[in-house]
Amino acid sequence: MNTFQDTIETLFSRISILQGTLSYLDYALTNYGKFLKKKFEESNEELPDFLLGTKLVICDLTGPTDNGWNYYYPTAPNYKVTFSSNDKEVEKLINRESSFILAQGYEAFSVFLKNTLIEYFKLFPKEAVDIKLVKNEIDLLNINWSDKIRGLRTGRNHKELFKILHKIEPSLSSSEKENNKNVNLYDWYQIISLIRHKITHSNNEILKTDRDFKNLSNIQKSYFEEYFLFQENDESFVINLNRKICKNNLDLLVEYAFLIFKSISIKSKFDWKILKNMDK
Repeated sequence: MNTFQDTIETLFSRISILQGTLSYLDYALTNYGKFLKKKFEESNEELPDFLLGTKLVICDLTGPTDNGWNYYYPTAPNYKVTFSSNDKEVEKLINRESSFILAQGYEAFSVFLKNTLIEYFKLFPKEAVDIKLVKNEIDLLNINWSDKIRGLRTGRNHKELFKILHKIEPSLSSSEKENNKNVNLYDWYQIISLIRHKITHSNNEILKTDRDFKNLSNIQKSYFEEYFLFQENDESFVINLNRKICKNNLDLLVEYAFLIFKSISIKSKFDWKILKNMDK
């Protein structure tokens, strides 16, 4: 069996679940909205334009109590959904979940990269010395590859992991540039890395003065416009994904992973044709 097969199949499973969850959420909420609209329109009674309202209510952890029972106090913000605003609220929810799911898919790809390298160096530890990942062969005697790879400072876009991959399999570089999708995968990956970072840490906003954005190449900026949706204002781009955009990018992420799996498998003399209907 291919040593790397479990790693890629774990990624397949994770991305499949993420995509399926988002599709079901979109389907369920959209159809529930249609049901509510029909109920509202067909009602013989005059229904209020109101569906749901919530308010954040908290206790004072060091404040007075009523014989041990906490007093609770409402905060100012509230959230309200009406019949007339439901469709827009559903769209905002799906778009927000699309961003979160894309970020989770990116993290799953990160795990795939690390696990692939861990398994590779378990098979070929001396190559770690050849590429100067480890100083000398003596250091290989008691090395824990999981700790070694996971302990690397890889950078936001896993730059160091890709450097290692390109050293152990140089042909990967040409496949990243010349492939059936006509996309430079490495350049596209710089964009999805930036998007993931801003989803997680900056509420989906990329400032035009952001150094990471200003340092993008022209081709990378073209991928930003081609593969992602955003709203532009004078100071920033606000990422606004939907289910289709999320799916397309997750598909490409998994295809990139399969390319890496294929390249490493061929070099390691393992069968890489593990998918149904691939010629053996």
